[in-house]
Amino acid sequence: MTVHTIPAASVRALALRAAILWVLVRLLVGAAGTFADEGGTSLDSPIGIILLCCALGLVDIRRRHERALWANLGISLAVIGSLFAFVAATGEGVLAMIRITP
Repeated sequence: MTVHTIPAASVRALALRAAILWVLVRLLVGAAGTFADEGGTSLDSPIGIILLCCALGLVDIRRRHERALWANLGISLAVIGSLFAFVAATGEGVLAMIRITP
C-alpha cells in the first residue's frame, strides 16, 4: 500500500475555504433559527452542520470545475469532503466548549 502526501499549500487553501464556509453556514442556520416559529431548525444540530458543510464544500468544488485540478494533485473528492467535515467538526467542538464554559 502506498501512502500519498497531500501538499501543505493545498491543505491550507482547502481548510481556509472550509472554515469560511462553516462560519457562513453557522450564521445562516442561526439566522434561520431566530426567524423560525419553533426557535430552531432541524439543521441546528452539530451533525447537521457538519454534513451540510461537507455537502456544500463538494458542491463548491464541482461548481468551480476544480475536480480535475485536485485530482491532478492526487487529492480525491473523498479526501476533500473529509477535510471540509473535519474543519466543521473542529469548529463545532470549539463552539460546544465555549457554550459549556461558565
